[in-house]
Amino acid sequence: MKRASKAFVVLALGAVLVGSSSARTPGHGLFGDIILKVGVRAGLAGRTVRWDKGPDESVLKTSTLGLAADMTFARGFGLSLFAGLGSADADGTVFRALPISLKCAGGAVRGFSFCAAVRKTLFSFGDIETRARARYVTYTGSSKSWPIEGFAVDGDARGRPKWSELEIGPTLAYKAFKNFTPYLGVSLDWCRGDFRMTETLGELDGTQTRKFAQKGLLRIALGASCDLWRGLVVDGEAAVVPSKGKADVNATLRLLYGF
Repeated sequence: MKRASKAFVVLALGAVLVGSSSARTPGHGLFGDIILKVGVRAGLAGRTVRWDKGPDESVLKTSTLGLAADMTFARGFGLSLFAGLGSADADGTVFRALPISLKCAGGAVRGFSFCAAVRKTLFSFGDIETRARARYVTYTGSSKSWPIEGFAVDGDARGRPKWSELEIGPTLAYKAFKNFTPYLGVSLDWCRGDFRMTETLGELDGTQTRKFAQKGLLRIALGASCDLWRGLVVDGEAAVVPSKGKADVNATLRLLYGF
């Protein structure tokens, strides 16, 4: 995962440098050859994860909401950014290495999320355009406290999740329509993270960190971008990640204004 993250950073910096150098040629837009869009983005996902490489499984539910920016440079390069609030819900996860075994049932933990994606148009044949895309997402949760009840002394548990995701793959876009562009994407998707739980019950205290990984690897996405009115653009994507008889579903929606 660390090597993949480094490779992604190199790709992102390359896209910015190439796009910036190509934008020095005077263009017709507000920022020369760069097409800039800014707005808001929301996302929901449910991921089946395996804990500590063992038999324990649960569904990690995540959501994000925040500000988004999209830049299209010359030569088919593009860069998308997102920064905002997020939440992670790992209810049902059991922490057995604490002084008192604990089953997480405190609901979503809020935190902060960041996403960066680079894309490159490869070639076209007819109305079909092929692209390559790499996307990296991080989430860092704040610490959330839950009371531990039913004992003679007061107690509480504090949990803090974090995770990261890397997706790499091609897309096919259909460009026959004037203001509407649907696309299909097939990619490899890795999601890894951990959940740190600290328990205090009277004089007892302990901490356990459980690591998790998404079970599915193949991600199949269907999305579309629609130009609504005078630079206002809406685009959305729904995807499934199949794994042994079931499929996790996630979706994103962006509302952007172009300059």
